[in-house]
Amino acid sequence: MDMPYAKTSLRAEQRVLRDKMRALGMSHRQIAVEFARRYQMRPRAAWRHAYGWSQTEAAEQISTHAAHAGMDPDGTTVTMTGPHLCEYENWPGEGPEPAGRRPTPYLLSLLAAVYGCNVHDLLDVADYERMPPADRLIVGKAASADGQHAHGRQPGAIAETAGAPQAKAAAGLTPLPPAAGQLAASGQAAGSAAAAAELPRPQAAEPGRRSSQRHGIAAGVAASAALDRLSEKALILAAAHESSTHAEWAESTNVGEATLEQLDADVRRIAADYVHVPPLPMFAEMLRVRDRIYFLLAGRQKPAATAQLHLLAGLLCGLLANASTDLGYRDAASEQARAAWAYGDIIGHNGLRAWTRGMQALIEYWSGRPRQAVRLAQSARRYADSATAGVRLHSIEARAWSLLGDAREASRCMGAADRESLAGGDYLHDEVGGVFGFADTKNHCYAGAAFIHLGQADAALEAAARAIELYAGGPAAQRSYGAESLARVDMAVAYLLKRRLDGAAESLAPVLAIPAGLRIAQLGERLADVRIRLAGAEFSGAREAGDLRDRIDNFAGATIVQELDRPSRDR
Repeated sequence: MDMPYAKTSLRAEQRVLRDKMRALGMSHRQIAVEFARRYQMRPRAAWRHAYGWSQTEAAEQISTHAAHAGMDPDGTTVTMTGPHLCEYENWPGEGPEPAGRRPTPYLLSLLAAVYGCNVHDLLDVADYERMPPADRLIVGKAASADGQHAHGRQPGAIAETAGAPQAKAAAGLTPLPPAAGQLAASGQAAGSAAAAAELPRPQAAEPGRRSSQRHGIAAGVAASAALDRLSEKALILAAAHESSTHAEWAESTNVGEATLEQLDADVRRIAADYVHVPPLPMFAEMLRVRDRIYFLLAGRQKPAATAQLHLLAGLLCGLLANASTDLGYRDAASEQARAAWAYGDIIGHNGLRAWTRGMQALIEYWSGRPRQAVRLAQSARRYADSATAGVRLHSIEARAWSLLGDAREASRCMGAADRESLAGGDYLHDEVGGVFGFADTKNHCYAGAAFIHLGQADAALEAAARAIELYAGGPAAQRSYGAESLARVDMAVAYLLKRRLDGAAESLAPVLAIPAGLRIAQLGERLADVRIRLAGAEFSGAREAGDLRDRIDNFAGATIVQELDRPSRDR
């Protein structure tokens, strides 16, 4: 009959059971057996739970033991992680094909040393069924050795203090070298495999993990004269098997060309759709694709695929930065932009680095820190490999200089943007485009905003009108409602500078009719400036000015951010 225990949660239930069994004087071996029976655990997981360790805690114990036992003197050869341990515990899985990481005889010996058990205690029928014959031979010999070491001592009787289980187990169990398994697999007699097992223990590592020390066959050659007992053929074949095993690991991947093409298509679609679709639904789609990429990056793929995934992750973080800005969360936008920069820097992608620095400059500009915006825009130019990237950065810098009131620097930057617009493009700004693009329409929008800051009404009217004309005449799918609306606001301000209320009202009419879901944060801020101007002395008593202020107030009462903050029952 099962003993009673608290039913608060599975983890709490297991803790209560483990503590009760310890209080009864039961060994870790008995606890592991009970956990395997009661919770249908595989042996390696059951032994870990017998100690009450999480996978991360057990991984730290394994790495520490390897270092203390001299198997990892530099701390890089044997480094276990929680996710890796999970794969070792679950191998070979329940499917028709093995899943997870196959624990080698060497690793099983290491686990046995840490858990204070025998190698065969960590294996079940599924392990033996999927285990290569060479590994079975070595494990069988290790089991015999375990029995000899265990003679005269109580099974599972291990000191309870931290570190004692590892120290006592290390005295009775020496990890087996991977080379022994390779020799047995090469068809050598059991005697040759046994001779290999007597070699000094090399510092083994998981395939692909770097080490400053030689390991495998090479370590054996340098360390022991016992290799004299091995035939030349056995040595050469074992070395070949090691190379083949590592190559098999190196060429494995969790992502194929079709998946990369789909993810690239997803990013291009999001970048293109964002300019004419409400930000919030697009934000959710960005997260979906980004998280799929993060999942893939946690696995293994070829270096070229990893670089492509890092690029796509960076693009999505850039898109999230842009969306966070439009939704009014500039601190979050800055954090997303820093992540995008990190991905671009990892793979040395100048297009992503240039665009991201420009995004950071815009965030500083909209946050009222134009000097920071200038610094960022200037620092980004070294990464501008295309004309489009250069035009965008010059235009951003011009806006920042104009906010500082420096007409000469602003004019210089606008002139540089005009001259550079005639050269070629690049992958990000021109091929992906959308949010990442910077067509002539955007250039005119930015120029109009700069002229407004400088108080140059006629130049602002001309630039804003040209931007609106280009948007109206271009493809609907490329018509950025946000940029076009901001251009109309700049046009309205230019009319107010000329004291033309009728022109301002006409310019703002399409803007004030925008649905709440499309009212980006920048629109509200720019319209607040319009309202302040309408309240000035030059428009005092003008009925048209009062009406326009009221319409702006109504607009400001239903923005995207306010829609997000409103309780769901009020929507």
